[in-house]
Amino acid sequence: MNVNKLADFILSSYASRAKQTEQARLHSSPDTEKGAGSRVSGGQDDVSLSAGARQLARIADEVSANSDAREVKIGSLHDSVQSGTYQVSAESLAKKLIELRYI
Repeated sequence: MNVNKLADFILSSYASRAKQTEQARLHSSPDTEKGAGSRVSGGQDDVSLSAGARQLARIADEVSANSDAREVKIGSLHDSVQSGTYQVSAESLAKKLIELRYI
């Protein structure tokens, strides 16, 4: 689904930035850390990584770790749809539509 790909892209982008910033912080002096976030100073550039960004990076790592199982499941569903053997329960579809407030 395109929404999932977009969410994965955003999470991986934030995770990548968070990891780079955290690595830079680890290589800097201990007195650069301030408050709830981390601050890395190098010359004229300042990067601040909040606790929320670090949490987002951890979540992105968890999503990446589970991507293999997801790929297997999606591959199986794709094969079922392509072969014409995929069947959807009308009851479960109706429940999901009501849950998502489409009807």
